[in-house]
Amino acid sequence: MRAIKTENFSDNRILSGSYNSGNSFLRVLHVDDESSQLEMLHLFMGQLDDSVDVVSCDNPLDALRLVAEDGFDCVVSDYLMPPMNGIEFSSRVKELKDIPFILYTGQGSEEVAEHAFQAGADDYIRKEIEPSHYEVLLNRIRHVVDKYRAEQIYRVIFDSNPEAILVTIDDVIEYSNNAAVSLFGVLSRLDLVGRRFTDFVLDHNSDEVSWMSLQRIVTDNRIVPFELDIQCDSGDLRLVMGTVQNMYFFGKPAQFYFLRDITERREMERGLMHTQHQFDRIFNHSLIGIGLMDKNNRIHRCNMLFRKILGLESCASRLGLLEEPRLFSRIHSSLLPGESIHFDLALDFKQLRNDGFIESDRVDIGQVELIVSPVMLEMGEDGYLVQVMER
Repeated sequence: MRAIKTENFSDNRILSGSYNSGNSFLRVLHVDDESSQLEMLHLFMGQLDDSVDVVSCDNPLDALRLVAEDGFDCVVSDYLMPPMNGIEFSSRVKELKDIPFILYTGQGSEEVAEHAFQAGADDYIRKEIEPSHYEVLLNRIRHVVDKYRAEQIYRVIFDSNPEAILVTIDDVIEYSNNAAVSLFGVLSRLDLVGRRFTDFVLDHNSDEVSWMSLQRIVTDNRIVPFELDIQCDSGDLRLVMGTVQNMYFFGKPAQFYFLRDITERREMERGLMHTQHQFDRIFNHSLIGIGLMDKNNRIHRCNMLFRKILGLESCASRLGLLEEPRLFSRIHSSLLPGESIHFDLALDFKQLRNDGFIESDRVDIGQVELIVSPVMLEMGEDGYLVQVMER
């Protein structure tokens, strides 16, 4: 299976993670066991931006209670603190609430930063002496909060969408919504994240859609519909209709798939085709003449026997013999759905031809039986099924 590579990308600020809420009000919990650090950060943040409310706490355990009880937009924490370090504290915070967390320390290293990100921290900043550093910290706080808020908006839009949505980076699934979980027959989103989208796609693709055409779709940065057969984890085969487009997913180039399950539609179409095939066989090989006629007595379709019995050159004709006032009145005035009218007629074909009702060279007098029943024609038009038998 081949992965989809991409080149061009559309610019979307929310998707790229650069969503800017302006100077919106922020509540920040600052945790540090050194009171001087708490006082300095509180002082400078108040001077830089009065829309930022900093709550100071010198103990991680007390801070956990504050996180659980109060609403904070971000937590900024030192690393070396009793009774737990900043990485352990980060994990505990993330267990309580999904809010941005910044590890802010003067004792860190690259190894500490790596462990912090693995524990769920959103950013890592080294403490510095210069007062200008607090402006950098403020910007980083606003960045992680804006990113978090954009993600929340994103999740609401995605999760409420009835269509399955996948976000992939180099074919690896990074995000899926609830509809995708249902479509691919997995238990949760975690069962999709990290897997390759192409692993679900069968090698043969319906509608002759090849990976070359999908490659062109994403490379040209166009939204083009496609249909693919996929195999779920349960082994079920499903036909999906979808679109794919290059966009940014929180700052990273990605592919967005919008997918809809049309398996039932395909089965209905197959059933309809089978029914139509059966109807055609009965229609064309019936031992009685069959025609479909509109309310203006125009023949929409008929078999060969229908034409032969009634002396019609083609189906593109009017069934003029039914325009005789007595017959016309009975058909169009009194015939109700589910009913049928029988006519036993002696047709003088020579006279019918002279009157312009038929085009054939037939000149005899024929005894025929007509059965007329109301039906629905194609495109929802009311009409009649006309069956004719020669006596």
